[in-house]
Amino acid sequence: MKNYSIGTCPVECENYSMGGYFTGIYPVECRAYSTGARQTKQIYPVKCFWVCYLTGTKETRETKETKMTKKALITGITGQDGSYLAEFLLEKGYEVHGIVRRVAIEDPEHRLWRIRHILDKLILHPGSLESYASIFKIVEKIKPDECYHLAAQSFVSYSFEDEFSTINTNINGTHYVLSAIKEKAPKCKFYFAGSSEMFGLVKETPQNENTPFHPRSPYGISKVAGFDLTRNYREAYNLFACSGILFNHESPRRGYEFVNRILKV
Repeated sequence: MKNYSIGTCPVECENYSMGGYFTGIYPVECRAYSTGARQTKQIYPVKCFWVCYLTGTKETRETKETKMTKKALITGITGQDGSYLAEFLLEKGYEVHGIVRRVAIEDPEHRLWRIRHILDKLILHPGSLESYASIFKIVEKIKPDECYHLAAQSFVSYSFEDEFSTINTNINGTHYVLSAIKEKAPKCKFYFAGSSEMFGLVKETPQNENTPFHPRSPYGISKVAGFDLTRNYREAYNLFACSGILFNHESPRRGYEFVNRILKV
């Protein structure tokens, strides 16, 4: 194989070799880790996708990325959708992280029952959607590749009883997650779980992405705000931020407090 130990590195390079490229000039984006390379006093910009060795072998960006384990962060991981999503991502080989309330960690038998069978495969972080500091620290620590924001105060009837708590948790919580990602994981792909409650007093049936929103509950209003926050972060900060509008969906893991579940019982 061709020896590139002296001369110009021919590709984007990340120097892990202790024997190569010590005296070469790196004209592309590169991070050099070897002591010898740093002694050349060359300027090494960051962000690398190739690995070059003394033998001249190289690894493409695509190959390198396939070998890296993707990290996913799920808010609402203890809920119906979060638990199924966690299972799915684990099957795909992801490193799955979840944000849970501290009280849930202290009472796993009752509060973590949907993910009890996969607890040993998950990495859970105590945190609160009402605390920007806790969300910021978690995102900073994980630096996720993907974030699925499913957590919310999701009971429509309760949102009328305590609209301030619903608005605070759902709107500020979404804002906190988006802001933390912008600051600490700007390449992270963000998903916001919207709701059919955003349509409220519908103008047409069935609804589609162009149907105007007319929410009729504090919960629906909070979801419209989260939808607009997601759009704004996508347009203003060029984040990969998208929304899904979820209609009613059932499973054996549906909470008993939901009307459909109660009727079935």
